[in-house]
Amino acid sequence: MLDDLYAMGDIALHMVKDAIAAYVQVDLSTAAQACPRDDMRRRVQPYFQGNCGYIAAHPSDAETALDLFMIDKYLERLGDHAVNIAEWVEFLKTGVHKSRKIV
Repeated sequence: MLDDLYAMGDIALHMVKDAIAAYVQVDLSTAAQACPRDDMRRRVQPYFQGNCGYIAAHPSDAETALDLFMIDKYLERLGDHAVNIAEWVEFLKTGVHKSRKIV
């Protein structure tokens, strides 16, 4: 369980570093590096299910397990914010925002 959190923390850290570097340098290729690692949602679901099973089997550890789950959710949000920064770097460079394209 903790190994998954450490792995997610590493991914989130690299995403944030890439997003900040992309913003400072206004660099599209660096911004693109932040986005592909946005697989946090895929990682959260099995972790959540495992955590729920752990809580059911160990009710006395429920508070700690819930704290770990919240950390997991915060790491996911951190990755989402890194992707948002990268998308705004694209806007700074191209004038087009990924989620606001006019068709």
